[in-house]
Amino acid sequence: MEDYIKDEELQGRLSKSSSSQSGREKFKHFLHTVVLTRDKTPHQEQLFQISQLHETIPIIRIVLLCLAGLILITWPTDYLYFEEDMINIYFIWRLVMLLSITVLLGLMQFSRWVQNNIYNFTFVGVLGAIFFTAYLFGQEKDLSTPWFYIIFILPVLTVFFNSKILWRTIATIIVPIIYAAGFLLFNPQNLDYEYLGLTFNLVLSSIIISILLGHIIFYLNRQSFFQQRQLKQQQEEIQKLADYDQLTGIFNRREFENRAKSEFLRSLRYNCSLSLLMMDLDHFKNINDTHGHFIGDTVLKKLGESIEACSRATDIAGRYGGEEFSMILPETSSQGAIQMAERLRKRLEKIPFENEAGEKFHVTCSIGIAEWNPEIKSYEQLIKKADEALYLAKAAGRNQIKLAES
Repeated sequence: MEDYIKDEELQGRLSKSSSSQSGREKFKHFLHTVVLTRDKTPHQEQLFQISQLHETIPIIRIVLLCLAGLILITWPTDYLYFEEDMINIYFIWRLVMLLSITVLLGLMQFSRWVQNNIYNFTFVGVLGAIFFTAYLFGQEKDLSTPWFYIIFILPVLTVFFNSKILWRTIATIIVPIIYAAGFLLFNPQNLDYEYLGLTFNLVLSSIIISILLGHIIFYLNRQSFFQQRQLKQQQEEIQKLADYDQLTGIFNRREFENRAKSEFLRSLRYNCSLSLLMMDLDHFKNINDTHGHFIGDTVLKKLGESIEACSRATDIAGRYGGEEFSMILPETSSQGAIQMAERLRKRLEKIPFENEAGEKFHVTCSIGIAEWNPEIKSYEQLIKKADEALYLAKAAGRNQIKLAES
């Protein structure tokens, strides 16, 4: 009985230890994925940073233009609300702000280096504007500090400068410090401001809320970026499965015919040269029967690789069915098609193959070529002529090229 109780106590301790360790692992995982965001490779993180930069630049342009517009629109109201001394101060402030915005927009437009460092430039510009504003208005006696300006600007900053949590925190905290320094530089009596305690509490609350807001927006943007990237990759893979032959890596028959028909219609309309190749592996059934289907698949893969190696970027190749392949050659006469087909034929017959028993063998192919001419009115007619040429190549002994009669 005592041994049973001891076993139960031991299991309880082990369970608590395991639970505690699991809790620590979960917390570390939370820090890495949510707070420190280190769950991606450096390359992925760099892609995300570049994406954020490209998305932020247009937003900063819009914000600066809106700010410039607001400064211009409210300029005439100075004569309605302020005395002569204040009008002069506002004139200087508005003029300096507009010049600064114009310079920053110009640098953003014409300097790649500024675009790549737009966060730093914008943040320095914001700090300069805040310090200049506080310094300018802080010289006026009996003017209460417009501390509410800080509360409005902090959330905007944390949305812009949210690439790293440490930078976000420092950037948010330094704003009210710079503002206070500028305001008190020439008028220390502002420390006697009757709402100083309330101001401090509200600004501190705004800092905390802004940091949290910036982190939430950053995390959601980051999650959205990688989810969209993953979705795009999945869509590309699905499209590739739909358009490409999985064994050889070239187009399947459906996609090949779609593209080939487009090229045929283009040649028909603009009277351009166009050639079609139909090729067939010689005695492929014997290869499968003698060496096995695995070796047969290897032969098909090598033929696909050879076609890719011999074709140009504008050529279109596809697996027509079984061991039969086809190529459409835009802007190519029959003589150019024959040269290309001969390169492919020689390349294939030189490739050594080996079966499981170690026996070596070579394969060959027969190729039929048809060149488009004005008498051929449909893609089907062009295919038929290439097929007839392929039949002639096989009938003549295989491993050769035949050109269809015009």
